[in-house]
Amino acid sequence: MVPTAQGSLEATPLGHLLVYSLDRSLTGTLVLEEGTGSRHAIYFEAGAPSKAKLHEPSLFLGRILRENEGISEAVYERTRSVAALRGVLHGRVLLEEGELDEHTLREALREQLSRQVLRLFELPASTLFGYYDRLNFLERWGGPGVPARPLALIWRGVREHVNAAHVADVLGRYGDQPILLHQDAPIRRFDFEPREQSIIDVLRAKPQPLHELLGRGLAAEAHVRRLIYVLIITRQLETGIPGMQPIGAEAASSTPPPTAASPRPPGSAPAARAVSPAARAVSPAAALSEQAATPSASSGSSPHIESPELMAFKTEIRERAANGSASYYDLLGVAPDAMPSVIQASFFQLAKKWHPDRLSPNLVDVRDLATKVFARMSEAHQILSDPTRRNEYDELRKGGGGGAGEQEEVQRVVRAATAFQKAEVLMRRNNNRAALDEARRAVELDPTQADYIALLAWVESSHLNANLEDILARIEKALRLEPNNTRIRWYRGSLLKRLGKTGKAVGDFRFVVENDPRHVDAQREIRLYDMRKAELKRTGQRSPSDRPSGQPAPNSSIPPGGSKPNEGGRFGKWFKR
Repeated sequence: MVPTAQGSLEATPLGHLLVYSLDRSLTGTLVLEEGTGSRHAIYFEAGAPSKAKLHEPSLFLGRILRENEGISEAVYERTRSVAALRGVLHGRVLLEEGELDEHTLREALREQLSRQVLRLFELPASTLFGYYDRLNFLERWGGPGVPARPLALIWRGVREHVNAAHVADVLGRYGDQPILLHQDAPIRRFDFEPREQSIIDVLRAKPQPLHELLGRGLAAEAHVRRLIYVLIITRQLETGIPGMQPIGAEAASSTPPPTAASPRPPGSAPAARAVSPAARAVSPAAALSEQAATPSASSGSSPHIESPELMAFKTEIRERAANGSASYYDLLGVAPDAMPSVIQASFFQLAKKWHPDRLSPNLVDVRDLATKVFARMSEAHQILSDPTRRNEYDELRKGGGGGAGEQEEVQRVVRAATAFQKAEVLMRRNNNRAALDEARRAVELDPTQADYIALLAWVESSHLNANLEDILARIEKALRLEPNNTRIRWYRGSLLKRLGKTGKAVGDFRFVVENDPRHVDAQREIRLYDMRKAELKRTGQRSPSDRPSGQPAPNSSIPPGGSKPNEGGRFGKWFKR
C-alpha cells in the first residue's frame, strides 16, 4: 500500500509533522521506520495523537500511575498480575476494582501517550516516515485512544528534543521584527511553566524583537529561542495576513477536510504510483508487527435492524438507570448476606457486560445511561467489599435508608469535598492546571458551596486572557452566599486590586484582617497601601483611586497561591520611559 505522503525526519522534523496534522485536523496513521528496521506508529484523530505504538513498548501505564502516586506499589503488583492472568488491559482491572476513577485513568493514559510520542522525538534524522490518511493501523492495539493535548505535547517535544539548526533556520527567516502575539492565540493550551509564562507576559506587555527579549534574562537563551520557535511554527504570532488563525485557536479552520490523497506535510514527497524503496520502507504490510490490526478504510454505517437481544439490553439499561432507589445488593444481584468472594465475582461478571469499553457501538443512544449504571455498580462493589463501609451501609438500610439514590447523594457530597481539598493542595503547589480540574469537579458535584464556586473562579483567574470582570461576578455570587467568608473576601480583594480598584480592594483586605488577624498577606497589602498613600500625600499627588473597569493597576498582579507584592515592579522598570 502506497502512503499518502512520505519523507524523512531530516527534511521534516516530527514537531513539524505534529503541527501539520493539527493544522489540517488529519485522521490517519503516521508510520516511522529507522535504518535498523525498527518501526513505530502514531494514530491521529482530528489532528491530535490518539494512540502510539513503539517498536519495543516500555512506557507502561502502571509505572506512570506509580510515579504520580495514583496507586501504591502493592496495588500495582497485584492488579498487574490479575491483568496478565485474565489477558486484559491493566487499566481495565484498576478501574473495575475501584483503585482509581475514570478521570485519573484517562489522565494517566494521556501522559503515557505523550511520553511515547516524546520518545519518537529522539529518533535519528535519517528515519523515514509514511502517512496513511483515514487508515487506523492501531485499531486493535491497546484500548480506546485518549487524545493528547496537541499544543502542550508539541511544546514538550520542542523544549526537550528540537534540533538547534532547525530553530536557527526558522528564527533566521523570522528576522528582527517585533514579536507580536496573535490576539486569538490559545496560549493556555501550551501548558507553559511559570518561567515560560513570564516571557509571554513580557511580550503581551511590549512586543519586541528577539534580541531585545533575550537581553532581559528571563530564561536561558536556548530556552527563549525554543519558545519563540514553537510560537512561530504554530502561528501564534501576528503575520499581517488577513484571516490567518493561530493553530489550535477556538475558531475552526475554514479549510475543508482533506481527502485521502490531499494531505502532504511540508518537505514530504507525494506518493508515486510505483512503490519506491522509501515507500516500501514504511509499507504497512509489516509496519506494526503481528499485533497490529489489518488496516481498513472507514466507511459510513448503513441502517440496521436491532436484534431482540439488543432491544432487551437497551430496555434493561433504561430501567436500571431510572431505578435510583435500588440497593447496592440489588445492583450487583447478590443477597444481603453474600460473602465478599460472591460480591466480587458478581461484579466482574457485570463488568464484562456493562463496562463502557465493552458496550457495542449500536448502544450509542443509551451509552450515557449505561455508563451511569456501571458507575453505580462500581460504587456498590467498593462499599460492599470494604467491611467497615459495608457495616455502615447495612446500618443505614436498617434505618430505612440505603437506597442507591440516597447513598449516591452522600457519596457525591463527599467526592465534592475531596476534590475541593485536592484543588487547594494543588494550587499551593502551583499546579494550576490540575487544581483547575479538581475545582471544576467540586463545583460540578456540589454547585451550592460558596467556597467551591470562589476557588474555581480564583484558579481560572491565573490563566492568560482570563475575563477578570466575569470572574469577579462569580466571586461576588459566592460572597452573597457567605458574606463573612474571609477566604472569599481575600479572593475578591486580590481581583479588585488587579482590576485597579484599589480602594475597594483595601476594604476587603481590612475585613480579612479584622476577622483573621493571622492573615499575613492581607496585612501586607494594607501596609503597602498605607505606605503608598503616605508617600503620595507627602509629594502632593492624588491618593490612589479606582481605575476604570478592565484597566489593571501597575504592580497589581497577584496570582493564585500568593506572590511577593513587588514582583510586578520589574515590568515597570523595563518599560519605564
